[in-house]
Amino acid sequence: MSQNKSTPIGVETNRVGVHLDVSAWMNALNTLKEQAVGHPEKEQNLEERRYELWPHLADPVGRVRFRVSTGWTGRMSTATPCIHGIDKGMRAGIATPGKLILTADWKACHPRILALRSGDKHLRADLIDGDPYIALAREVIDAPTPEHRKAVKAAVNARLNGCGYATVGEMLRNVGIEVAPAKLVEKMEARWATAFKHLAEVRRKAVQNGWKIDLGDGVTIEVPKDKRTEHRITAAYLQGIEAQALRRVIQKSRKVEEKVGARLLFSAHDETVWEVDPAKMDVAAKLIGRLMGRAMLGEDELATGAVELSGVLDPRAQRSRTSAALETDQGVVIGGGGRDLNPAQRATAKPGETLSKSPGDHAEITTLKQADDMGANPKSIGASRKFCDDCKAEIESRGGTLTSDRTAEFD
Repeated sequence: MSQNKSTPIGVETNRVGVHLDVSAWMNALNTLKEQAVGHPEKEQNLEERRYELWPHLADPVGRVRFRVSTGWTGRMSTATPCIHGIDKGMRAGIATPGKLILTADWKACHPRILALRSGDKHLRADLIDGDPYIALAREVIDAPTPEHRKAVKAAVNARLNGCGYATVGEMLRNVGIEVAPAKLVEKMEARWATAFKHLAEVRRKAVQNGWKIDLGDGVTIEVPKDKRTEHRITAAYLQGIEAQALRRVIQKSRKVEEKVGARLLFSAHDETVWEVDPAKMDVAAKLIGRLMGRAMLGEDELATGAVELSGVLDPRAQRSRTSAALETDQGVVIGGGGRDLNPAQRATAKPGETLSKSPGDHAEITTLKQADDMGANPKSIGASRKFCDDCKAEIESRGGTLTSDRTAEFD
């Protein structure tokens, strides 16, 4: 991803496909129809999805093709057919024969983004305890049930995405929660005060900067003129960061496929759906979970390693000296800036990592020079601190593309 990108992020359209096992698909559809009897909202949902038409959309080899597009916040959606909203009960019907479906998502995605960006200690504690929605529900209900939790989750996300009291109240009343929406919102904003102060500051800066929202890593999105309300900023900020994290997953999904054969089929907002060999399910789940965790943090594996490498230095040295890790076709090269790696850093080197040395040079340049000496081709690089202008220029001169302020990939 290029630096200083001010958008709308743009519209990207392509067509991809999933295999359709018609028998499994229709069995799942019949089960859903039976479960929907007596539940008008479920019956309406099935009618809108028109799942019974999907077998007729399959090509001669059983693939259903769908279009992927990206909205102005960067969030992806699908159409003809709309696969990103496919019911979980139908997903077994889209696996290639001999494969299984694995899904992975960021639990409590938007509260998690807020906790990471705002540093709100109470919200972080609720996430660590396992469920911020239950924690909030207990503020207004003595013994919240799973249905209560679901309603509070919908209300929280509605409020975070700019909805007013009327929408929040409707979501609560749908499951019989007789609590004034203003009371829940008041409890929410008091419990996670630092997070909501952060959102207020995001809105203030966006309006001040001409309706441009800073997502971090040099990426901004501009609110279209017909959508310019302050609450729209909140929704775009959270959805934009979620979309950036998902893009990182997509960028790295090829490596997951190379390692364990897991293929990313599609994504649905904060969820990814993969096709996996049953024998590799456990290792694939672990690898995909790790990938998604780092993507949400905005961390590249090499950048994370560089930070760990820098972590053995004293605090003062960490602020002034950079460490770098360079992935090449001959393995990983690590290096330090100025004085090179000290003994403590060299002792942390993992098996197969190459130590680089070039006194006086920046860490990034040091590792690139070592790759030259080895006759190795760079693949990606990460640093413990932001790239300086000289290092950016050197990376780009070698065919590198900046993917954040301290990571880059090479052609």
